[in-house]
Amino acid sequence: MKVLSKRRLMRQAGFPRRPPPRGAKAVPEGPPQLKGPLERVYQEIAILKKLDHSNVVKLVEVGTF
Repeated sequence: MKVLSKRRLMRQAGFPRRPPPRGAKAVPEGPPQLKGPLERVYQEIAILKKLDHSNVVKLVEVGTF
């Protein structure tokens, strides 16, 4: 079982408590932006859902508390 705290992930990544307000600012083009900690967790979940291999533990359930 793997348990992650959203609050702890954000704190460890150095993100502020609250995200800045959403504005109509355009995203500048250039090198790809680094993914935040939550985006990496969601990407891991998506990959594990698709995997079906005898040497990889199967993802059974994802829940939030």
